[in-house]
Amino acid sequence: MFSNPFHRVVADSKGEREQLDGLLRITAPHERIALVCTGLLILAFSAWAGFGSIERYAIVDGLLIKAGERHNVVATEPGRLIEFLVAPGDHVEDGQPIARQNVPELERETSALRDRVNLLRTEFEQVTGGNDSVLRTLLATARVALLQMEAQRSARQLIVSRSEGQVMSLFSDPGEFLMAGNTVAQVRKPKQPLLQAVLRVNRSTAQHIQPGMEATVEFMTTDGRTGRLEGEVDQITTGPLPDWLARLNPAVPLARDRVDIVLRDPPTDFSLPDGTPCTVRVALGQHAPVALLTADHF
Repeated sequence: MFSNPFHRVVADSKGEREQLDGLLRITAPHERIALVCTGLLILAFSAWAGFGSIERYAIVDGLLIKAGERHNVVATEPGRLIEFLVAPGDHVEDGQPIARQNVPELERETSALRDRVNLLRTEFEQVTGGNDSVLRTLLATARVALLQMEAQRSARQLIVSRSEGQVMSLFSDPGEFLMAGNTVAQVRKPKQPLLQAVLRVNRSTAQHIQPGMEATVEFMTTDGRTGRLEGEVDQITTGPLPDWLARLNPAVPLARDRVDIVLRDPPTDFSLPDGTPCTVRVALGQHAPVALLTADHF
């Protein structure tokens, strides 16, 4: 009889399955123990992943800054900046002038009044010999108007600070033309403690951070050593960021929210520049390990 090729294929396949069943069959005691241990490990890992907890952190690049509310000093008149009357680091009082500028409109009016006074004085002295009472009255009136205009010009030339504090930065150069509202300087009202960390973050990161969360701040000292400070989240401020903070390097284009970190026991002799880069690790709290699979990554 002729053998059927199909029967041969079926027989070969059956033989392979029997060999595989023989390999998978666990008969020795140590094999059973290994299988049980593997199953227990899988169950333990699954239970830990679902019901256990681990600490989750957000690690964000930040800045060390001198603490305190900051105010911009702005020009109230259009004109060219003549000079600064203070320097960074100086202490200023509320209402103290910090710069002087010219005011073209008042310059023209003052010049026109001065020319009128000179013309009236020449006519009064040379033409009438100083005996014309009408010209005398006109000259006196013009001189009073000139004095008032010069006093007004001098007052409006001054750019004054509306806050007491320390001058942090000067943003313009003498000779630069200022529009009304242009920022000329920044004044910081000191606050205790004198040092803080600040984060510039996007909205999705800010949503995970809450006041009171623990934070660790690491930075490089001037001699190349790594410094570390402990603190906690003080407050989260939604954007946009203040101009002075957004301008600090390194730039963070997508950042709109601000996170303030208050430091515990900061050094009193801190000599690093305002805006020193640092790395901040914020403890976000305990989370189940399985939740990290769908969590945002920082």
